[in-house]
Amino acid sequence: NHLTKEEVQKEEQQEEGHQSKEELQVEHETQDHEKKEQQDEEQLKEDKQENRQEEVQLEQQWEEEQTEQQQQEEQPKEEQQNEQQEKQQQEEQKEEQQNE
Repeated sequence: NHLTKEEVQKEEQQEEGHQSKEELQVEHETQDHEKKEQQDEEQLKEDKQENRQEEVQLEQQWEEEQTEQQQQEEQPKEEQQNEQQEKQQQEEQKEEQQNE
């Protein structure tokens, strides 16, 4: 099975062509993979940002609730104090009346 020089070159070229196709595919897959990784990273960044925003919102909400709670707790205190003052005044008035 003797091949002429030209035929040998042709076969080698075909093999080279075949090889470079495979190489191209590998390169392509590598690029795809890198692209995918980049997309994943960006997605991760976005997710983190969204999570951070949610955290901030939750923190703000929590602070607002705390503030409201405090106000609600302080209100009865004030009312109690007022009542006590009134009682004291009434007591004093009673005493004064008794003294008279």
